[in-house]
Amino acid sequence: MLQVEVETFDNYEVVKRKAESVHQDVNEDFHQVDHILAYQDGTKATLLPNSTTPFSVLGYRQFINKSFSRMRLYLLEELYGTFLILIILLFTLYYILYYFCIIAVECYLFLVSGAGHA
Repeated sequence: MLQVEVETFDNYEVVKRKAESVHQDVNEDFHQVDHILAYQDGTKATLLPNSTTPFSVLGYRQFINKSFSRMRLYLLEELYGTFLILIILLFTLYYILYYFCIIAVECYLFLVSGAGHA
């Protein structure tokens, strides 16, 4: 974990730029690819959690509703964020198909048992 000094009124782009700069300074293998800042759950930190308000250090501090001297955000390659969304969509599709199959089997059993004949 690398610490990045931020100011109270820094927004998403400023914090991201500072984080990229710190990583570049200490990691010679750090690649200049597109990155995102993300919360612990992997969601992009462009907005405050559960809000349509753009991210800022001050806004995040108010959202947490606690005084703090550190916050933890993750600098991820943009591809990771896209991959995470793809995984969520695949799991959603899996559950939709799973429940569709359960309903189909129940309908089949209902018809085979003769309860469907009047």
